[in-house]
Amino acid sequence: AEMAEAPFRGDHYYALFAIGIVLFLFTLLFNIIADHIAEKHKQVGAATL
Repeated sequence: AEMAEAPFRGDHYYALFAIGIVLFLFTLLFNIIADHIAEKHKQVGAATL
């Protein structure tokens, strides 16, 4: 909704893209760490969920 109000190629426009990239990278890093921890603690056998 805010992209429609930000002037094209203005500071606000670039700030919205920058925060989007930061949030994407934070989420990606968080998921990589979570997958690593889950793989480290994975149980092997017939009784796993």
